[in-house]
Amino acid sequence: MPTINGQFTYTTSSGTAIVDKPNSKFTLHTSINGQALPTDQLTDNDFRKYTLNSVRYDPNEVSALQEGKENVLTYWLTDDLGNSSNEITVKIYVISGELELSTSAATNFEAGLLSGKRQYLKRDTSDIKDWQIVVNDGRPIDGTTTTPSWYVYAKASKFFTSVSDGSKELKGRVVIQNSQNSDLTDLTNADALIESGDTPTFQTERSITIDTSQIALQVDANATKGVYNGAITWTLANTPQ
Repeated sequence: MPTINGQFTYTTSSGTAIVDKPNSKFTLHTSINGQALPTDQLTDNDFRKYTLNSVRYDPNEVSALQEGKENVLTYWLTDDLGNSSNEITVKIYVISGELELSTSAATNFEAGLLSGKRQYLKRDTSDIKDWQIVVNDGRPIDGTTTTPSWYVYAKASKFFTSVSDGSKELKGRVVIQNSQNSDLTDLTNADALIESGDTPTFQTERSITIDTSQIALQVDANATKGVYNGAITWTLANTPQ
């Protein structure tokens, strides 16, 4: 579970802000699925701020966390006078199993003939292993809760360089292409979402082949002929970036 950071206000019943009470006068209370956890005294380091550390809620340390089901973390503040804040809840899902990404060792774009105009070269799929990007999801879920998600991102190196002359760079970039070639998504040095999905309920394991058909190599009008190579980095995440 990620660390939760937050901030709070301290006011009278009429809404007037109280500014002279330090953080050390406040206690942070937490519970998971109704099981109370040890309280935390806030420190004066960050005025009107608090942090819930993820280590405290490690599933190996908190017996109240249930695997494959929805867990509810509830937290609230009290002051030294016994006043209590509203309660905030966060849902936690503990999922076992592996979430993995497998990719082909090398991917190729189709060869193109320079025409003095910008062109888009599609991926080369003549080899069945080329552009084989697969998500292997082995996270079981019992079907009673929201299913865990996954996200696949791609990022291309800034320059594709000539195989014969490393100082020569291709005039172009890797993009996600639509039918009108408008609003192209540039994969250069920035993670672009390629595909996302959810783990189906009651599943034990499955493999998902990622659709890369819209990825293309944009070759600019002033490009020069040659064989170029670069790199595409694929990233699999279980939370959106």
